Amino acid sequence: MTFTKTLEGKKTELNQQRSDTDLHLIAATLMFSVIRADGDTDHLELAHMVDILRSRYALGSDEISSLVASARQACISDHGLELLAQQLCHHWGAKKREQLLNDFWFLATADDEIRIDERLVIELIANNLQLDADDITRARYQAEQRLELNIG
Repeated sequence: MTFTKTLEGKKTELNQQRSDTDLHLIAATLMFSVIRADGDTDHLELAHMVDILRSRYALGSDEISSLVASARQACISDHGLELLAQQLCHHWGAKKREQLLNDFWFLATADDEIRIDERLVIELIANNLQLDADDITRARYQAEQRLELNIG
């Protein structure tokens, strides 16, 4: 699946079937968008992303390398992030979308600081995943607690 073809000028039909690989690539691209939102692709955040992909989706090293490379190459606009999130929203239930939101916050807190750019990207994606403000706040709080941060 190439994001540039999917997102250039046309909205992808959300009802079409997506393979697990496509959905994992979309999730990885959204994760990478959170990581690079602050302008710094931190190695610790990337390591956490690899761990999430391995544990959450039971992927092997080759699959993870391919997903990370594809996600890294994708330059997705806010509109593109919205479309990708909507595709996951269409194909994934609320529990899986909430878990992805938890993963976003975990990635954002990996460097011990949540920057405004990271927060804005997470909120944009979460809204398009049809998750509400309470879900966003709860996921952020859980990530902060998991990493024993004291962020206000």
